[in-house]
Amino acid sequence: IKSKEKEKDFLQHLKAQKVVHKKATSNVVVSKNTPPLGKVSSRKPMGINNKERIKQKDFSRKLVEGKKIQNKEQLNQDNIRNLDCNAQSSFDSFEETLHLIYPNETDHIKFPIGKDVFAGEDIEFGYIPKRNILDVCQMKDLDSDILIVYMRCLYEKYKSSRDRFVFINPLTFSSSQTKANLLRERIQSCQGKQFALIPYNPGFHFALIVVDLSHMDVYWLDSLHGEPQSELKILVNNVLMAYKMIQGTKIHKSICWQCIKVK
Repeated sequence: IKSKEKEKDFLQHLKAQKVVHKKATSNVVVSKNTPPLGKVSSRKPMGINNKERIKQKDFSRKLVEGKKIQNKEQLNQDNIRNLDCNAQSSFDSFEETLHLIYPNETDHIKFPIGKDVFAGEDIEFGYIPKRNILDVCQMKDLDSDILIVYMRCLYEKYKSSRDRFVFINPLTFSSSQTKANLLRERIQSCQGKQFALIPYNPGFHFALIVVDLSHMDVYWLDSLHGEPQSELKILVNNVLMAYKMIQGTKIHKSICWQCIKVK
């Protein structure tokens, strides 16, 4: 009997311990980051870990961006190199074509100008060096003879407006000693015209002087947005004053210069 009572007391004691253990474990909150029982977590604190992760992400991002930039620069260089090769091949083919079209003219090409293209000049033909044509293809210097060819094309294109304008040969300003007399002679031959178009090279590029002969206004067109030189303004003003005096027309206002901005 005593052994049965001891066994009963022992079972009740075990049940009581199980109930206490259940209550204690029910109050514990288990998170995903909590390591299993019996194991020690090898992870570092969250603050340090986040900093290292951010550093690694920044480094990898910069590395990728650096490679992208290098790839873009390499691509741009390759494109420029290809363009140069294409331009050179086009230039070579054009040079060969030029020599095929004009086999007998080794240095200069003869082209018609016409007696009425430039005011006060009777020029039937002109000559342009082949080298100057090739320089234009390579975007190099633009000589006066190239500009003369261009003006000849404009003269042919705008036939219906020939009675309103006249071209002045850009070689008029080639000599500083005689350009005033030459310009005066050219302007005097502009009878009945409204506009005189005068190309002028102020230095390393061409600008355009447009003279309104009916209103005595001068327009300066410069792609580099430069101002006309004072000596040039005095020269043109004196030529226009002489032009009006020979015509017997009184000048009721001073000659006005306007700078037109062009792109």
